[in-house]
Amino acid sequence: MEENEKSIIEQEELEEEAPLETTYDIYLVNIGRRFVPDDLVLKNGEKFTIPPIYRLGQANICSDQHYLFYPGTTYSINEGRVYEYSDQSVKIYEFQDNPRWTNDYNSPFQSPCHTAFSVQTWDLSITHLCSELWGYADSYGRPVIPPRYDAVTNPSRANIGAVKQHGKWHFIYVPTGERIDDREYDEVELCPETDYFSYSAKELGEGRGLIDPLGRIVTRPIYGTMPQPLFDGTFTTFMPSRPEEVVRIDRLGNVLPHSEADPSDLPFQVNDVATYKDLYNDPDLFSSETPCIIVTNEEGKYGLLAYSGRKITDLEYDDISYYRSSSDEKPSSLYLAKRGDRWGGIDLSGKEIIPFIYDSFLFCDSNFIRTEKDKKFGCADLRGTITIPPVYDRLLDGGDGILAGLTGEKWQIIGSDGRTITPSCYDTCACLSKGFFLVTIGDDRFTLDRNGQRLPFVIDCLKEDMFADSPYMNWGKAFHREFIPAYRLGRKGIICHDGTLVLPCIYDDLRPLRPGYYDRIIATRNGLSGVISLSGAVIIPFEYDHITQMPPHTETIVVCRAGKWGELNPDGSIAFPLEYAGCNDILSTLNTAYFKI
Repeated sequence: MEENEKSIIEQEELEEEAPLETTYDIYLVNIGRRFVPDDLVLKNGEKFTIPPIYRLGQANICSDQHYLFYPGTTYSINEGRVYEYSDQSVKIYEFQDNPRWTNDYNSPFQSPCHTAFSVQTWDLSITHLCSELWGYADSYGRPVIPPRYDAVTNPSRANIGAVKQHGKWHFIYVPTGERIDDREYDEVELCPETDYFSYSAKELGEGRGLIDPLGRIVTRPIYGTMPQPLFDGTFTTFMPSRPEEVVRIDRLGNVLPHSEADPSDLPFQVNDVATYKDLYNDPDLFSSETPCIIVTNEEGKYGLLAYSGRKITDLEYDDISYYRSSSDEKPSSLYLAKRGDRWGGIDLSGKEIIPFIYDSFLFCDSNFIRTEKDKKFGCADLRGTITIPPVYDRLLDGGDGILAGLTGEKWQIIGSDGRTITPSCYDTCACLSKGFFLVTIGDDRFTLDRNGQRLPFVIDCLKEDMFADSPYMNWGKAFHREFIPAYRLGRKGIICHDGTLVLPCIYDDLRPLRPGYYDRIIATRNGLSGVISLSGAVIIPFEYDHITQMPPHTETIVVCRAGKWGELNPDGSIAFPLEYAGCNDILSTLNTAYFKI
C-alpha cells in the first residue's frame, strides 16, 4: 500500500474515532413573535447573551429538560448544566433526569413531571462555593418550588417528593410545596422503577423501611436494605440479623411465605391486565390496587392468583377480564369470566357473584355493566346485583349512570340502579354523554338533562374535542370538570353539568385564552375573533382575523388584523402595535418550530 493511501485511511479512522462536539440550539422568541430566521447554535461551555430585541430563548439542555433564557443575562451550557453569570458570582443549575409525565390537570401548564434541580452559587473573587440549594422545576426550567432545601428526591408519579431541611427529611406535595405530615426521617431515597421510597428513622427502628408513592409508611425500618421490586409486584429484602435469607414482602408490607419454586418456573403465564395503562406500555405492577393477577396455562384456561402466590381460583375459565370503573374512588373488585359460551362475574375471593347465564357483557364507563341474554339487555352493578333485568331491545349508556332503554318502538330514560326517570314515550333518542339526551316526540325535538327534565334550549351534540389543538387537549380536561362544550347545528356554546346555559351555541369557534384560565374565551363569530368572558361580556371586540392562545410564559395576546401582527394586553389595550409582518404562535413556540406568515 502506498504511503499516501495509508495516510488517507489513517486520517479517515481518526475522523471516525473523534467524538462529536456537543452543541446546543437556542430558539429565539421575538417581541411580537415574528418569524426568526436564525437561532443560536452554541458549543459546549460557550458564553452567550440573549439580545434585548428578543423576548427569550429556549433550549433543550439535557434529556427532556428545557430551559428559558432571558435578555440581559450571560449564560453558558456545559454538559447539561446551565451557568448564569453576574459580576460577582456564577450560579450553576443542574437538573435531575425525570422524564415521567403527570396528570395534574389543575396545573396552568400541563407538562412533564416536575424535576428536582440544584443551584450552586460560586463567588468568583475567591472561587469559593457559597451555597448549594435544591428545589423543583417544570420542564422549562422555571422553579415550581424555589431552591431552599439541602437536598431533595425526584417526585413520584403522584407528585410527592422528599426534601431535606435542618438535617431531617419530610414529604411535600410538589406542585404546591405543602407538607404531607409531621413525620421526619433520617434518610430517604426514591426507587425510580416503582416510585416507592426507602427510608431510615432511628426512632422507629434500625434499618430501612418502605414508603409508598403517596408518602405513606408501608413498613417500619427493620430491613437491611431498600426492598427491591420483582416483576409480580412484590419486593425482596433481608433482615440485618440474617443477610443470607431472602425476605419477600407485598406492597402493603406483609411478609410472604417463602416459595420453593421461583415464579419464573411456575407452569403458567402471568397476565396482569388489571394494571395495564395502555396498549403501548408494559404492565405497571405498582400502580394497581387490586391484589389479584390473571394467569393462564398452555391449554388456554384462566384463573386468578394472589400476589403472594395463593391460588384464588382453579384454571377453569375460558377467559377472564378485569372490569375497571373510572368513576370508582376505589378500584373495582369485579372480574368478568367466561365458561364455555356463557359469561358471569367473580370477585377477589373467587366467588361467582354474577351467574354464568349471559351471552355477553358490554363495558360501561361507570359503576355498572350492561348484560345481554337472549338478545335482551339489562344491567348489573359491580357487586353482581342485577339492577335492571334483561328486558330491553336496546340499552344505551348516556354517561354518569344514566341509560336509555328501547322497548318495542319507544325509548325511556332509566338509571343504572333500576329507577325509572321518564316513561317510555320517545320516538328517537340520542345519547349526548354526561346524562344528556336528544329526543323526539313526533316533530318535536328537544334535550333532556339527567333528571329527565326538558331544557329550555336545544343541544344536539356534546363533544370532548372542543380544544382541538393537541397541546390543549389535557388542559381541556380541567375545563370539563365544570363546563361542557355544547353544539347546536354546528355552532359552539357552553353549558354547566346541571344543564344551565353558560354561552349560547352561536359561535363558530371557542378556545381558552390561556391554559388554566377559563374566565376568558377566544370566540370566533362570522369569521372574526374576539375575547369574551363566560358571562358573554365582550372584552376584546370581534375585529381580528386571528387571536393566538397565550403561552404560559407571556402576559400578552398575539393578534392579527388585515395581515398585520401585534400584541394586546389582557384588557384589550395595545401592548405592541399591529405593524409586524408575521408571527409564530403557541404551537410553534412549544414545539420549537417557527412558521413564517
